[in-house]
Amino acid sequence: MSPPSTIAISLVSHTNAGKTTLARTLLQRDVGEVRDAPHVTEFTEDHLLLRSDAGDELRLSDTPGFGDSVRLVRRLRAQGSPIGWFLSEVWDRWRDRAFWASQQALRHVRERADAVLYLVSEDAPNQTILCAGAGTFAVARIVESAGVWLPQDEQTPEGIAAHWGEITSTVGENQPKAGMDQTLKMVGKAMTGLGLNK
Repeated sequence: MSPPSTIAISLVSHTNAGKTTLARTLLQRDVGEVRDAPHVTEFTEDHLLLRSDAGDELRLSDTPGFGDSVRLVRRLRAQGSPIGWFLSEVWDRWRDRAFWASQQALRHVRERADAVLYLVSEDAPNQTILCAGAGTFAVARIVESAGVWLPQDEQTPEGIAAHWGEITSTVGENQPKAGMDQTLKMVGKAMTGLGLNK
């Protein structure tokens, strides 16, 4: 029998994006400190999210938030030199505590995380699926065909197969902005099909 395994997930984002609030929601208990202010979380806090009967664990880490990302990347690139180490471990720790905490968050992700859940700010694009691989980034979109209303006696596997060409047609497809858009379209087609839209 193999020994129990652990999967570590780190919550990462810019400061004051709601990482600790999300951690509290996922863990269903109060952890950390929540305030509407930047750099409230100074140290990474590790929590047990789930444990199986076999002892496998899913752990969740709430990390300090990032402030100045561009400066952070420059500092991390310089860490291989003695001066870079001094700036990161000594100077920043005492002179710029929030910036030092940001560096600790990235170190934690690099050294301990198996997966990262990145929270974005409220001004980030929504309804967007960002795909990433091998340094390439793209956006995937979910579209829905116009759809076809079928009378009740045709709402069968055979009826769907008979109308498959119409159901899958790309003519009139759209990208729903919200779930209600889909509901209104479906109900509207049903009302038209039943003759209630006159």
